[in-house]
Amino acid sequence: MPPQFPAATPQQGLRGVLKRIPVFLLGTSALISVLGAMQWIALRYTNPRGDAAATARKVNVIDFSLSKDGRYGVSRALIEPLGARGLPLHFALYQHDLRDPQVKAALETDSLVAIQSAISPSGQQVVISTWDGKLALIDLAGPQRSVEVLGCVKPDWVSRLHWTPDGTKVIAAGDELVFAWSVEQRRTLYRWPHDSTTPPCLAITADSQVFLSATDEGLQVRNVADGELLRTVAAPHPIRSLTLASDGRFFVCNITEGLIAIDLHD
Repeated sequence: MPPQFPAATPQQGLRGVLKRIPVFLLGTSALISVLGAMQWIALRYTNPRGDAAATARKVNVIDFSLSKDGRYGVSRALIEPLGARGLPLHFALYQHDLRDPQVKAALETDSLVAIQSAISPSGQQVVISTWDGKLALIDLAGPQRSVEVLGCVKPDWVSRLHWTPDGTKVIAAGDELVFAWSVEQRRTLYRWPHDSTTPPCLAITADSQVFLSATDEGLQVRNVADGELLRTVAAPHPIRSLTLASDGRFFVCNITEGLIAIDLHD
């Protein structure tokens, strides 16, 4: 015969419920505290748009390009959250009016991640290259600052972007290709595989007629209009930077030999 237990009286049942109320309130209070702390941490390191908060981030400016008249510039920065491990890094673009260098405006890229950027000579457009091998054009003149995807250059990773001084073309280089993009026609004019172990440095003459492309053997001088190879120029390598002066000389920065000036017309 199973053991018999006395039935609980209403008073005993009520007493048991009342004993559990403090435990329930204590557990609920602890849960609310934990959720509040998590929310505070989230708000501490992000704002409602999902960007790193201004008070908890480090802005590392990676590159900067300038319009022809020197009035406008665009910087590309890597945003690094401070004190919070595991939060993703992200890139941001900023437009600068150099009449007041302290003022900058964030540029929207329609979720495109810009790995390179360059402002046009007129200061009215910005071209960017993305993680997935695309080029896009940001119109700074219109009120909406629209973003137009120009096309895909896969499988290449575009790591050099240069506007021609006349603002009609973009000369670019990646891990595998050097190519020219017509901004007016919205198409690739020409491309060829380069033989450099790293993405080649580029420089364009002030008249937009000729550009230089670094290789492991020196420099190639090419026609901007069709990419025709005009000649090669000996230069120290590896070339880390390339700057073309208005008088026809170009300056090559080399790790072992430093800064060297070479006359393009020799």
